This record gives sequence, structure tokens and C-alpha cells, in this order.
Amino acid sequence: MWPCTCGRVIDRMLELPVDCTWTRQPRSIMIRWICFTAVAGLLVTGTAGRAQTLTLERSVVDFGLVYDNESVVARVKITNTGNAQLKIDKVNTTCGCTVGRLQKRQLEPGESTTATLTFDPTGKNGAESKVVTFVTNDPVQANHTVTVKAQVIPLWELEPTKLQFVFRTKAPGFKQGSLFFRIINNSEEELTLLSVDSRAPNIRIENNKPVIISPGESQQYTASVRDDWVPDRRTSSKVMIVGRIGDKEQVKKLGLRVKIE
Repeated sequence: MWPCTCGRVIDRMLELPVDCTWTRQPRSIMIRWICFTAVAGLLVTGTAGRAQTLTLERSVVDFGLVYDNESVVARVKITNTGNAQLKIDKVNTTCGCTVGRLQKRQLEPGESTTATLTFDPTGKNGAESKVVTFVTNDPVQANHTVTVKAQVIPLWELEPTKLQFVFRTKAPGFKQGSLFFRIINNSEEELTLLSVDSRAPNIRIENNKPVIISPGESQQYTASVRDDWVPDRRTSSKVMIVGRIGDKEQVKKLGLRVKIE
């Protein structure tokens, strides 16, 4: 009897006469189709309402200002707000510097767990934004993401980070014999430079003895090309710099490039 009731409701809304005999009027076929579609929609909606659903406590973690020598950690609560078991199959990240670990990967309805997000700022400088993705069996939205942000400040840095020496074949004798770079201490502690070594056999670093740089200060160095060296091709190398603040040592690289014009 309920199909007829459904038909009556639809016809009343349209202010049309009702005929519950399914075969007498062509219009009854339309009513049957409308009723079937409405019931199917209710069934689908009901199923979705009972499905497992991942809900994040927050979708953005902003660490703010961080130094580049120490990892930072945040925790995000994850809850299954659906009515079926939620499975978190994978935790993907856009960078090896960011790691996401879960206390639990299967959650019953109403159950929660904690995701521990760790960001390692080593080698980073400036604004950073990484994404952690939780891949689940949520039928409506399988992938849920948390964006991890930070403004990384190096404890100490190089300025510039690369040096380029130019040799001009059309102007014999012209070359950039020396270039300069600075090592800047951004921290609130003393920076001890343990070594500043060139890996290029024909480029040396002047006065590369260990030195202490006070907070907020800098030390200038000179990279010089051997007087008798004439390169026959473009080359690349680096300067390896080892510094220590407190008990934490860091290694930074200054790029070296020889260009022939």
C-alpha cells in the first residue's frame, strides 16, 4: 500500500488527481519511478550515515618560528565519527623531513587515536609547508590531510651559499682570483667553527683556522684560485664547513663553480 501513499503525496504536491491503479494510467508509471528513486535515495543516505568517518581535530599544524637544529613534534586527535569500523591503511608525507605515526590504525565507532607528527628542519631555511595524508576506508573521503607549517631559522648560515669563478678565454689573463663569503651566527650562543675546507684542489680558503663567532656576529672568508691554474672545462665542487653550538654539530656546504666564457 505504501507505493500508493507515496503516489498520493506526490500528486497532492502537484495538485493532480490520484489513481492508485498501477496499470490504468500511463501517469502511474511515472509515479512508480519517482517512488522507487526516492526510496533508493533514502537507502543510500542511510547507508552513508552508518559508514565509517574520519574526523580530524585540526587540519593545520603551525610550528611558527623554529631553529634548524632540533625536530619539533605535534599531536593531532583522530576520531571515527561513523557507525562502522574505520581503518587507516597508510600515512603518507610529501617530504622525508616529516613523519606521521599512529597509536592505532583501526578505530571502532566513537573511538579516537593520536597521530604524532614530527618535523625535522635540518637543512631548511625560511617558510616550509608539508602535507601528511591519512589513507582510509572512509567511503565518502578516503584521503584526509594535515598541513604542517614552520618558519625555519638556521642557527648559523652562509652568505652567499654559492660562489662562481669566471674565466674568459677571449680575454687572456682575466679571471676572478678571489671571492668572499660570510658565516653568520643567528643563535643566542657562541658558534665554534671547527673546519672550513675546500674540496676543490685548485681553490683554497684563506685563514681557515678554528674560530669562535659571537651571537649575532659573522666571520668573513676568502676563497682564492691558484695563480697558475687555468681550467679547461667547467667544474663544480664545494666547501665543507663544520660548526658547533653547544653540543650540537652541523655541517653546511658552500657550492663552488668554475665557469668558462
